[in-house]
Amino acid sequence: MAHYLPEGMKLTPAGPGGEGEIVISLTGYENLCYLMVDDEDLVTALYDAVGSRLVKYHKEVATFDKVGACLSNDDWEFNTQTLLSPSQMERWLVPWHIKIAKVIHDAHKPALLHTCGNIYPVFHWVSENYEGKHSFEDFIMSVEDAWGTYHNEITILGGIDVNYMIMESREAVYTRSKDLLDYTSREGSFVLGTGNSVPEYLMESLIAKSIFTAGTTWPGITVAEDLVALQILSQRDEVDSSRIGCCGISLGGLRATYLSSSTESLKATVSAGFITTWNDFILHKALSHTWMYTIPLLPSFMDFPDILSLAAPNPLMVLSCIDDELFTLSEVKKAEKILRDVYEKVGYSNQFSHRYYEGSHRFSIDMQEDAFRWLERWL
Repeated sequence: MAHYLPEGMKLTPAGPGGEGEIVISLTGYENLCYLMVDDEDLVTALYDAVGSRLVKYHKEVATFDKVGACLSNDDWEFNTQTLLSPSQMERWLVPWHIKIAKVIHDAHKPALLHTCGNIYPVFHWVSENYEGKHSFEDFIMSVEDAWGTYHNEITILGGIDVNYMIMESREAVYTRSKDLLDYTSREGSFVLGTGNSVPEYLMESLIAKSIFTAGTTWPGITVAEDLVALQILSQRDEVDSSRIGCCGISLGGLRATYLSSSTESLKATVSAGFITTWNDFILHKALSHTWMYTIPLLPSFMDFPDILSLAAPNPLMVLSCIDDELFTLSEVKKAEKILRDVYEKVGYSNQFSHRYYEGSHRFSIDMQEDAFRWLERWL
């Protein structure tokens, strides 16, 4: 990346998720609420495990010369209040954010925070540790009001509400942006941008034009990045490079498909919630998926499951839900037959498994247990 940056430009890398977000994704929000009463030691262990890894990540990233600032991204709240009580946040969440901000500051870089929702009852924790705060929603507090209230404490990043950008005209968005720049220019502490991430559907055509004009594809870019990540992982002292596997759900299942077909370094793969035929994508589910999973002209040479079959003879497990609204079951079963036939032809039929589960698009506990047992078996 550094090679391609114009002179004077710096990167602001974001974290691989936030402390609170990752813990909730591991336990589920409701389960976490119960655990905070029933098993405080487990909650502490979870936050410590996640927090220590995020501190290490930001400490390493902040050392690069081309990094100008680091963004810690962690949603703490929703529209009316924080997800956890202030006392719970102070006990489990905030201490790790203090440590994250410190390692960034130790590298002499600004620490920035992205967090959505109504953070204002505990905003002092943000302003005491971070130099900038991103994500603003008009429903909670407009960016104009946020700047007027907090710009002496912290830099306001972005701010034009995404819903406003979607619903209003281009002229209205331009006028508000210009007025906001005029309003904040007298004292600074403001960076113009969107109040949150721009939804993909607003940018799909622009992304498509840019990627295709550059002579590549989105899967090509993704695979290139995943191959680099795999190389870095393989070189770590604590990793046995002969026992690396891959598991993904939904878009992660798609990435597992492309990655496992592009390298022999993965010794086992689990693809969940992303298998069917090109026929299904074209005739039945064209409106259910982004164009970005496709590689132009590839369907002229092979069906979609043929891509995943390139992982053979390495062990492969595919997991599908019977009522998955994103795929047609009859086409999923055709894809299964293609994969099964390939593994039988190469003489490794025992190293392929396709399992079906009740329910809609998901990665349920029983699916996870089957996936991890498969990886443990072959790795």
